[in-house]
Amino acid sequence: MDRDRELERLHVECVNHEADRHFALYQKTGNGMLLWKAYAVFRRERVPVPEYMLKVFDDMGEALLESRDQSAVMRALHLVNRKGGPQRNTRLKGAERQRDMVEEYRNLLLLDEKRRASNERRTNSGKRLSTSEPGELAEIVAKRFDTTRETVQTRYSEWGFKSPKTRRR
Repeated sequence: MDRDRELERLHVECVNHEADRHFALYQKTGNGMLLWKAYAVFRRERVPVPEYMLKVFDDMGEALLESRDQSAVMRALHLVNRKGGPQRNTRLKGAERQRDMVEEYRNLLLLDEKRRASNERRTNSGKRLSTSEPGELAEIVAKRFDTTRETVQTRYSEWGFKSPKTRRR
């Protein structure tokens, strides 16, 4: 019975993580399609939709009730861009690609930081884990996303993360 509860807890945690990735990108871009993607994750996995997301849908519903024309409906559903035009799927794909690139770079930086901390705890006789400079990690991500190392580091900063400092070995 405890195992079942633990599996259910892990399932809900994974679903929340997947949906939160869409919601965070929605907050950054304002693209309402991301809200619907997050909502679909919860519904598909039969996990309750969190209150913060329901609040956004409540606000959308109120705006829909006040809508007088098609453009007002599109605005109410957050399906227009900042200039008032329709959200394009290509923009959505681009934003998701940037998010994935930034997350991958961040994960590599965190892993590298853990390796450094582990190396500091090891004695002289222990095997040390290899570590990398931030620029080297950005280069790895850049190759995977067919871009430049500078672009990876710039997007990382634009997404609100502090640029890692180059460390001495």
